[in-house]
Amino acid sequence: IADDAVTAAKATGFGKIAQAQTTVTTTTSSTSSTSFTDVTNLTVNITPSASDSKILIMLGVIIRVMSQSSEGNVSDFQVLRDSTSITQFRLGNREANNEQRDIHTSGYHILDSPSTTSQVTYKLQMKKVNGDQVQINDGSKQSHITVLELLA
Repeated sequence: IADDAVTAAKATGFGKIAQAQTTVTTTTSSTSSTSFTDVTNLTVNITPSASDSKILIMLGVIIRVMSQSSEGNVSDFQVLRDSTSITQFRLGNREANNEQRDIHTSGYHILDSPSTTSQVTYKLQMKKVNGDQVQINDGSKQSHITVLELLA
């Protein structure tokens, strides 16, 4: 990148972090539901200072999938901005019929454009697709959701 491009980017404030909010939890949250349910205590609020700001959402979650069935275990997750799903992802294990309890440490990054200066709430939801249960955290393990406001 040319020096004058870097200078111009700095002058406009491109990419500056205006604020950060985070929630850390050790609370165990589990579901056997096939409908999305909130992950307990994995919610964060942020009020953007400009309507053209981007919000970088960073998730660090400890996911445990459990199955005694012949089809293994598949679980779906989604991140909501207020009541709108902004991304979904799937996690599954390969084992079946043996009470498999796989623990995955998963990190996800999502860039959102809320286009508002009103408070927004980001949260994680989960559901099982097949298998027995999906669980976030396990005893002393911790998960987090962090949001950064990036100025345009």
